[in-house]
Amino acid sequence: MTFRSRQPLKGVGIDLVELDRVKRFLRSHQKRLQSFLTPSEHRLFLKSKSKAKCFAFLFASKEAASKAMGITLTHPGLFKHFQVSFREKKLKLRLSKVVQSTPPAEIKLMPFKLKDAVGVLAFASSRSN
Repeated sequence: MTFRSRQPLKGVGIDLVELDRVKRFLRSHQKRLQSFLTPSEHRLFLKSKSKAKCFAFLFASKEAASKAMGITLTHPGLFKHFQVSFREKKLKLRLSKVVQSTPPAEIKLMPFKLKDAVGVLAFASSRSN
């Protein structure tokens, strides 16, 4: 795992999500998904072959990124300000203006899998202008 940036590191965040816990959540709270996911994330989730793993990576990405930035996600609605996408075989993150810092932060996400869980390591650095 390598992280390279010419910008100063602002923070590091990590989050682990147990897949069994996600499966239980998805069985009992399908209607609450909209409060955690943006419309594009929800489409990604619906297309996914492994819904539990997809939701776990989305959730862990948002949690890890918020920790790297020093932001506490105390309300499910705040999760929508961290938009995760999957491009070029990598997780990418876009921040809304509500949570974007000054100077803007660049967040690198590094997903990983464990036996019964998935996780994401996030690095926040200042974005060059």
